[in-house]
Amino acid sequence: MKIKEQLSQDLKQSMIAGEKKRRDTIRYLIAQIKNAEIKKQDELEETEISDLLLKQSQQRTESIEAYSEANRSDLVDQEKFELEIIKQYLPKQLTQEEISQLVSESIKLLNITSQKEIGKLMSDIMPKLKGKASGKEINKIAMQILNTKL
Repeated sequence: MKIKEQLSQDLKQSMIAGEKKRRDTIRYLIAQIKNAEIKKQDELEETEISDLLLKQSQQRTESIEAYSEANRSDLVDQEKFELEIIKQYLPKQLTQEEISQLVSESIKLLNITSQKEIGKLMSDIMPKLKGKASGKEINKIAMQILNTKL
């Protein structure tokens, strides 16, 4: 089932069940997709919708960090709730071990010998892992691997 169809179905179910916070979050996601389609002046592909949801997920993660530092637990809880709903519509995220394995393979394949070549590594691996892991996490793991190997 396509993401947009799933969102519409889940919106109806949350309305019937009276789940207001879930309903509002799903409505927001649907609105973001519609806004992107208006901007593009065409329907979004599944990959574009996944990218949009990933961006929303990253925004929630950053907000959680900021609200935590500001001791705003009420806002942290709201952002965590929304993040969990968004994650339901994202492709399965890779574990750190899976990312490490793929990064190590790319390092060997590209014959990378120093941290100065991180850009080369990232430009190779990001298209492969797009939507399955955040660039921030991939970069962190890549730096750890390069630090231990060099």
